[in-house]
Amino acid sequence: MRKTKKISIAAILSALSVVLLYLGSVLEVLDLSAAALASIAIVFAQIELKNPYPYLIYFTVSLLALLLLPSKFSAMVYVFFGGIYPMIKEFAERRPGIVCLLIKVAGFLALMLIAALALVYIFLLPKAELFSTYYIVTFLLCCVTFVLYDYMLTVLISLYFRRLRKKIQRYLR
Repeated sequence: MRKTKKISIAAILSALSVVLLYLGSVLEVLDLSAAALASIAIVFAQIELKNPYPYLIYFTVSLLALLLLPSKFSAMVYVFFGGIYPMIKEFAERRPGIVCLLIKVAGFLALMLIAALALVYIFLLPKAELFSTYYIVTFLLCCVTFVLYDYMLTVLISLYFRRLRKKIQRYLR
């Protein structure tokens, strides 16, 4: 595939991701789902376009989301989790079993730590609040959601390889 075609596909994926995040931002109920759907563009770029295109899509969508979205929460979910996790997942799944799991969990915990630090130092939440029942329950729900998200991403990737890749490949040549 030629470089101009890869750049064009990356631009289309970036635009689609920003539109999804915008819809999630406007319909606030869908903000987490929109970030998860927008992360599929990164997965597609990792499979079909290879490096550096997934990173370019991530940085482009992150910047545009932070600048354009009316609700910054959707943008922050994408920046701190939805956009970067597919890259962590790809890196982890090149490793054997338990190492893969450890990298994924460490990546998730690092992203949660960054979010907690942002709450304390950017949004000025008192440190003691992080250990309240509300935030502990929220953390546990995030862990369950992370496991489900990782599983569903794996299912979507295997579905893509089994059923869609051959059909899409002829348009990517």
